[in-house]
Amino acid sequence: MGSVEKSRKDYIIDKILDFIIYGGLITVIIWGILKGIGVINTPSLLQQLPLIAGSISLLGFAYKIGRYIERIEQKFHLIDIKFNHIDKDLEFLKQRV
Repeated sequence: MGSVEKSRKDYIIDKILDFIIYGGLITVIIWGILKGIGVINTPSLLQQLPLIAGSISLLGFAYKIGRYIERIEQKFHLIDIKFNHIDKDLEFLKQRV
């Protein structure tokens, strides 16, 4: 049984998700600061920028949480398999005694 470790693909996906999450949050913060001090006087399309960036960040965060939960479930499955082997070994020992 192989252990559940991060593959190179998982590492790359996690880095991309981190970039999306933090990039979106930074965009919202910078936009809020510039709008607050009056630098940005925008048409309605650009006023939606924080909503778009926030939504993308939220989706990236939700996806990343899902990946963590999936890894945890895989580890629990491996532990369950190991316990099943221990149970079988104990039954075998009980039969021999």
